Amino acid sequence: MSNSRSVFDRLFSHETAASTLRKNSKNKSPISIHSNKIPQSNTISKFASKQQGYGARNADNHPIAKKKKDLQLSKSQNSSSKSNESIEKDMINMKPKVSQSYPTSGIKLLISSKYNPEYGYSQLNPHGLGLNSFLYQYEEGNLSSSFVAKEITDALFYRDHMAGKRWDIDPSYLEETKEDNGDNDGIFVATKEATWDHKDIYAVSTAKATIYFFRKEGVIKIDKYSFYTAG
Repeated sequence: MSNSRSVFDRLFSHETAASTLRKNSKNKSPISIHSNKIPQSNTISKFASKQQGYGARNADNHPIAKKKKDLQLSKSQNSSSKSNESIEKDMINMKPKVSQSYPTSGIKLLISSKYNPEYGYSQLNPHGLGLNSFLYQYEEGNLSSSFVAKEITDALFYRDHMAGKRWDIDPSYLEETKEDNGDNDGIFVATKEATWDHKDIYAVSTAKATIYFFRKEGVIKIDKYSFYTAG
């Protein structure tokens, strides 16, 4: 009797254990052998996230990353230096081209203003106006005073004129006078005009002066120069 009870007890305990295992297996999610996702413990996931954070923080310190950054920096420096060189070339090209094939002329270029005659004459820089070569040729007797008068009028007009695509610019016009003003090499009333006639805008810009040539004295006087735009 005792043997049969002990056998019964053993069977009952095995059955209880089996049922407990079945209940626990139902509560847990099964692992599929075809799935690529393997459940990780909290310890493993924390370690992985820690490693990812470390990699993100130290990505810039990686040798390959450093090499790429150095290459990008060198490329940007080269491109910036090239752009600076092109800018410098453009700036040089924008400067007025002055002929270097002639020595500096000894002729003084003097100008007075129609609007401020009380200030008298002031000296102009022929290099800044691109006139040195013409003055030197005139000084040497290779150019006429009328030719130089037109060049002077053009230079002053373009110095003061507002550039624009719609301007119709006329050639310089000279009217020679016989005014008695000492031993001169010619006196010219010089005028140059430009007209803007587009849509509802009409305007006229005018440069005007009387130019005296004194070759022996080495002086050219631009008397009562005026520039104005009306319209």
